[in-house]
Amino acid sequence: MRRNSLDAVVRQTSGDHRHPVRHPRQPASFKQGLHSGPFLDTNVFDSAALKEVSWPADTIRWVARFDGFLRTALTELQVVEVLGRPRRAPKITPLFLEKLRHVFAAAELVRIVEPVTGCRDPKDDKFWELAVNGRADVIISGDADLLVLDSFRGIPIIAPAGFVFAHVR
Repeated sequence: MRRNSLDAVVRQTSGDHRHPVRHPRQPASFKQGLHSGPFLDTNVFDSAALKEVSWPADTIRWVARFDGFLRTALTELQVVEVLGRPRRAPKITPLFLEKLRHVFAAAELVRIVEPVTGCRDPKDDKFWELAVNGRADVIISGDADLLVLDSFRGIPIIAPAGFVFAHVR
């Protein structure tokens, strides 16, 4: 799939054929070449897309405004594939997809230099690789299988509600 894959999801769900909107600058908290920041699991984006008034949606808004987040091409592709599923895509508003394009354009792209394995499902190793190579300071997920771990290689795993409570207060 090409780089502007979120645009393909927008066209698929809303008929929008405009060129992608690019964020004018990287989030202030990112220093070029030094990673650190939150990693948002795919289910956070999926839940936020389906219910825009929710802890996952609040998490994405907060991260987009203040922190930015870490991504790889593979993790972004995973979000695009999930949101583009035939049963899911019609439920997602064009406004949410437009905001999502801005959020992903501003996210820091992490290059994977250290392969990481060990997930129960080997297809999910890409998420651990992002967290480790991006030196994530937190993994935000609504996935009960991840939340029960509490942390991965010293990186805390928290639910979106926990993240919002910790950062809004």
